Amino acid sequence: MSKDFEVVIKNRENISEFEVDSIVNIIRKNEDEFEPALSTRYEVEEGGLDAATQYFLSKIKEETHFFITYLNDVVVAFMIVNELFSSFFNKRIGEINTTCVHPKYRKFGLGTMLYYFADENVPKIFNVDLVSRNTWSTHYKQIIRYEKFGYKEYYREPKPNMINVDAVFFYKEFCQNSNLVRISQECS
Repeated sequence: MSKDFEVVIKNRENISEFEVDSIVNIIRKNEDEFEPALSTRYEVEEGGLDAATQYFLSKIKEETHFFITYLNDVVVAFMIVNELFSSFFNKRIGEINTTCVHPKYRKFGLGTMLYYFADENVPKIFNVDLVSRNTWSTHYKQIIRYEKFGYKEYYREPKPNMINVDAVFFYKEFCQNSNLVRISQECS
């Protein structure tokens, strides 16, 4: 049975309440896979926002965009991307912040599809030639995945409240030639 997935681009002004609720639900279903788990990062008071909602809200910035993957009318995966100024590179860059796939829809290549979609769209949306990602040094699968997609490590920062854990930052360079975005090594 073939599945037809569609990725749509939204920003903080045009994302619907349904899409926000769907994204927060996917975060909840993946909560224990975050390192460290979201429940250890956020304090939840009775009647207050749960950890998944707090996490989602913490990621929203003025330039936030969402790559939302649909199967029919169901949100099955998403990626949050931002534009920021990097003091390390001394310029504006794109940042891929969070990628999550609903557990029921794993093994369909949705994460891979979103990475390729980001490669094509993040440099164009933010008009940048460099895209950054980060993860924890204990998240070995993510590190391997980033390297597989051509990201290079550029910085490590120890996490003060975590023993032997660093934040690991990766980047990927792009060049822009009219409407075509290519990895920088291929640029002339």
